[in-house]
Amino acid sequence: MQSGFFFRNNIVTHGDYGLFGTDMGEGTSTLDHYFPGYIFQKNAIIGGGSASAYPPGTFFPASLSDVGFVNAAGGDYHLGTSSPYKNAGTDGKDIGADIDAIQAATACVISGVCGISPISDAIPPAAPTGLKLR
Repeated sequence: MQSGFFFRNNIVTHGDYGLFGTDMGEGTSTLDHYFPGYIFQKNAIIGGGSASAYPPGTFFPASLSDVGFVNAAGGDYHLGTSSPYKNAGTDGKDIGADIDAIQAATACVISGVCGISPISDAIPPAAPTGLKLR
């Protein structure tokens, strides 16, 4: 039986409790209890957790800087070439978000230009010609 819970190729922070379910503890025990048949692969949990508490193949960078982002402080969350999570996903791609795809999908949100020429209010449209009213 599969629960439909798929969690793979993600970079998340551990927070206070990690992946935790009431009366189940952290990690695999919670997954087994609440999500039978789950898929939990190639995830990086920053700042906590342990290999003994999570499914095999889970990564545990100690801090955000250990992930190897190009410039997290400046908002660039691409993985640098020396990141241990570069090309480490189940699909051979970077673990974490596809930053290039996100930027492409949201580019026009900031600029307001989404591939369509904006309508200018500076020049009013020409009045139609050749019309007759009856």
